[in-house]
Amino acid sequence: MSRSIAGCVAVASVGCGLLVTFAPVTWIKAAAALALVLLLPGYVIEACWLQQSTRRDHDLWLLIPALSVAATILGGLVLAAAHHFDVPALAALLAAPTAMLAVFTGWRAPSAEKHRALKAPRTAHWALVAITAAFVLAMLAGAMTVSIVSARRDNARATSLALWALHGPGSLRVGASGTGQGPIVADVYVSSGGDAIASWSHVVLVPGGSWERTVTLDPAAASSAPITVQLKSGQRVLRSIRVRTENL
Repeated sequence: MSRSIAGCVAVASVGCGLLVTFAPVTWIKAAAALALVLLLPGYVIEACWLQQSTRRDHDLWLLIPALSVAATILGGLVLAAAHHFDVPALAALLAAPTAMLAVFTGWRAPSAEKHRALKAPRTAHWALVAITAAFVLAMLAGAMTVSIVSARRDNARATSLALWALHGPGSLRVGASGTGQGPIVADVYVSSGGDAIASWSHVVLVPGGSWERTVTLDPAAASSAPITVQLKSGQRVLRSIRVRTENL
C-alpha cells in the first residue's frame, strides 16, 4: 500500500468513526459503520501483514471482510471486559488503531518493497508478531482509557444525585434530583422485604430539576420490614435509602 493510499485510508477510518458517533442522519451512520465493520480494518491488516505472493486477488473478497469482522469482535470483547460496550466506543476503538496501522503500513512500504525478495519470510514473520502485539495493545489502551473516562464521568454524575422519601399516613412520596452537567437517565425502585411495591423506568433527571411520585401503601400489608428506595442505572445502584414503617 502506497503512502498516498495509506493516508486516504487513515483519514477515511477517522472520518467513519466520527460519522458513526456524530452524524445526524441514520443512513450516513449505517454506511460509516459498514465501512468500519466490513472493509477498512481488514484492508489495512491485509496490506500490512500479508505478502503479495501469499494470496490471490480474488481471495480479498473474503479475506478483507473476515479480518474486519474479526477485529470488530476483538474490539467488542475488549470493551465488554472493560464494562463499556457501546457503539461510539467500538467505533473509536476500530477507527483509531486502523488509522495508525494504515500510517505505519504506508511509512514502511518503500523499504518493504526493496527487501521483499531477500528477506520476505523472516520479515513477514517478525512483522506479523510485532504488529499483532501493537494492534492488541492499542485496543487494550483504548479500552482502558474509555473505561477510566467513563468511570470518572459516572462518579461525577453519581455525586450530583439526590434521592429522598417522605412518608405520611398510608403513603410514601419518593423524589430525586440531579445537579450535574447533563441529564441523567435512571430507574427508581421501591420495595419492602424483597417484594416490589412500585417502579419507574427511564426517569430523566435534568440539571436543577427534580422528579417526584407518590406511592399508596396498603395498610393491611404493612409490616416491620423497612421500605427500600433505590435509584439505579442498569444493574448499578446510584443511591439507596431505607424508610422505617412503624409510623406509616
